[in-house]
Amino acid sequence: MEKAESPAEPLALEECSKPKTSEWLVALDSGFRCMGCCWVFSSLEVLQEHVEHGVNDGFSCHAFYLALAWLKSKGNRKGKKKRRKKKKIKMIISGCQKEKDFGMKTSSCK
Repeated sequence: MEKAESPAEPLALEECSKPKTSEWLVALDSGFRCMGCCWVFSSLEVLQEHVEHGVNDGFSCHAFYLALAWLKSKGNRKGKKKRRKKKKIKMIISGCQKEKDFGMKTSSCK
């Protein structure tokens, strides 16, 4: 049995078999990522083209963005209702305060 002259060294990276990372997973320094499929595109125009015609590539990103827009608009409607309700409550409270300041009493103010 021969004695090894140097301790066991790890294999060089080139010698190791690693799975290759898909191109679409590698993030560009500057680019636009599709939230539907996580692909990165070099320009906004290319991303928009992908969203409109991505179904040809097997992705339903157009449907994803339509659903996202619908959810955002639904959230905005809820926010508007809450703001209106708060504004109405503030008006009622301020109206009651004014009535109390002038010595008036109404059934809505306690």
